[in-house]
Amino acid sequence: ELIVRRSDDDPDASTIQLDDNSRSGYKTIFAFDIDTDDSKNDIDIRSLPVEITVSDDTLNTFMHDIRLVVDGDTYTDERAADGSTGVVTFDFDRNEFTIDSGDRVTVEVQVDFRALSSSLEGTTIYGHVNASAIEAEGKDALSGSQLQSAATGETHTLYTKGSSVSDNTATAEVTSVSGANNDYATFKISVSLTAFGQDVYIPIGNSG
Repeated sequence: ELIVRRSDDDPDASTIQLDDNSRSGYKTIFAFDIDTDDSKNDIDIRSLPVEITVSDDTLNTFMHDIRLVVDGDTYTDERAADGSTGVVTFDFDRNEFTIDSGDRVTVEVQVDFRALSSSLEGTTIYGHVNASAIEAEGKDALSGSQLQSAATGETHTLYTKGSSVSDNTATAEVTSVSGANNDYATFKISVSLTAFGQDVYIPIGNSG
């Protein structure tokens, strides 16, 4: 009756810009869909664990606060995060988070990051949700095959300074010439580069 699916709104892998002396404000790191598929009953979510994995140290080193946003509604009633495993469990009162039968909703996971120390520049982070860990009720409490699938978000990198690339494209035109060693190709690469926290210099020419 409940299926966790990947969401089109899950942000692409990116560089997340943080500060070295203040909190970041909420940033979306992961989005997933909850689909009630062909359920005959509305589904009431009572508990939703979200696992957040960081490549260095523990989650509590980076996270000041966390929340879920669903269709404009914000949920902040989470149990204390387990800093060693990265699991944050959100609890809901009865009828607080209800999905109508047959509906599919998108859940955004937003993190308010602490200031990032220089020693932790380049740490990666991503989110994961497993349907089997969710506590939900339809006509009765859901269990077993009534809770299906999982979703894992893209991996993001944390920096206070550097650059990020977006809207990148690449094309190649190959020219074939008679002979074994004289074919050639012309490549065109286009990127949008954004610098933050520092100037970024792009060398011109071929260094060899």
